[in-house]
Amino acid sequence: AIQSRRHTNRPESTSHVVEMANPLVRVVYIAHGLLNARTSLFVVVCAMLFIGIQKARGKMPHPASRAIGRGEFIGAMFMIMPDSFMQGFGQIAGACVILAVMGAMVAIKPKAFVTETFFIANASKVLAASWGAKDAHKPLTDALTWETAMTFAVAQGFFMGLCVKLLGGNAKGGAKRPDAAKKRTKRA
Repeated sequence: AIQSRRHTNRPESTSHVVEMANPLVRVVYIAHGLLNARTSLFVVVCAMLFIGIQKARGKMPHPASRAIGRGEFIGAMFMIMPDSFMQGFGQIAGACVILAVMGAMVAIKPKAFVTETFFIANASKVLAASWGAKDAHKPLTDALTWETAMTFAVAQGFFMGLCVKLLGGNAKGGAKRPDAAKKRTKRA
């Protein structure tokens, strides 16, 4: 289960260097101070399940919306899978998938920046709280910080979203296409 704790898996000698080198990490720490890990998990899972299903069905059209909706749904499902099934990595994997999808959304739809930032903050809180919480995670969490995993996930999602946007994506924006077999009739 998620525990609400400070970011203790990083050596103290490097923590101030990371914060000084990346002011965005400092902003994330401030946001995490305002968030509860369990509430963040609940918000991310509920929102990503609902929004992911809607996008996957084509109800929220934008370039690559169906693929992004599937990613949101998969990330939420990873988060709620039992630990025995995901070997304790469900919340970490789910948070990384959602962070990547939110990074892609920032690139594809910059107008939704505030919403995407909200979900990035909540998903990163789940990632931070789950990082190193189990002994099975130690080989990964000792070699890598959660901040690095978060930055990589968001950056690679942003890059993929930028590629979709630059290449034109889907002209219909992922919306369901009208049936081409039906003939239109003129109205009098």
